[in-house]
Amino acid sequence: MRSRTPKALHPLAGRPLLLHVVAAAAAATGTEPLVVVSPEHPEVAAALDGVASTAEQAQHERHRAAQYAAGAVLVLSGDTPLLRPDTLAALLGRQRETAAACVVLGVVPADPRGLGRLVRDAAGGVVRIVEERDLPPGEAAPAECNAGAYAFDGARLWPVLERLGSDNAQGELYLTDVVELLGGAEAVVAADPDEALGVNDRCQLATAEGVLRRRTLDALMLAGVTVEDPATTYVDPEVRVGRDSVLLPMTVLRGATTLGEGCVVGPMAQLRDVRAGDRVRIG
Repeated sequence: MRSRTPKALHPLAGRPLLLHVVAAAAAATGTEPLVVVSPEHPEVAAALDGVASTAEQAQHERHRAAQYAAGAVLVLSGDTPLLRPDTLAALLGRQRETAAACVVLGVVPADPRGLGRLVRDAAGGVVRIVEERDLPPGEAAPAECNAGAYAFDGARLWPVLERLGSDNAQGELYLTDVVELLGGAEAVVAADPDEALGVNDRCQLATAEGVLRRRTLDALMLAGVTVEDPATTYVDPEVRVGRDSVLLPMTVLRGATTLGEGCVVGPMAQLRDVRAGDRVRIG
């Protein structure tokens, strides 16, 4: 990110990037997420206070291991803010239905650059995940990509972590190698390939902002709100707007703003943490 601010705390649609992932995990599981944080960035742990529990990287392999010894364990990356709670719930549901050691979330994006690929066997099971840098040269790469979200059987996950090695192009421990060590995995393919977007620079941050903004405006319009010019209208996901309200061009609604029914806002209005009743005109 070329920034003094940790990537996890860069603002995205009105709140830190990481909190979008935490919120999706909490909504999908109904439990408080555990976030693995770096001791070099205490401000990240501070931002999670009251939202999620934390464990430092040096401890995380065994931190609360007994808590996760059995049952489903959902593992996500902190820089994939476009994951939907419904998608994560489907991932967990498949793991519970099949009792699979692992269920991985796959996508088929228009541009697969930078993503690992799912390798399936003849029966359709995922036998391994190959990172892009480790793909065999000259061979056609699989179209299905890894979205970086997994539902594991906790009892089988923890012993396998001890067997991870670093024999790869980057000399790192790959969580994706767990799939092969477990003897394969099931897969759920997300309908929306945008869910796999990871944020590694400010260009990708801007792309994610655009996707979230469009999702928010679409949800408002489908709920009965008129947005005259979506291209110039910015609404944070936490904002609530009543039906039959109209958002005129260049309107910006931030924070915990709540508007009643039949309101008209704009043009060129900027509201933050505003509460208004029905039939209010704000210009």
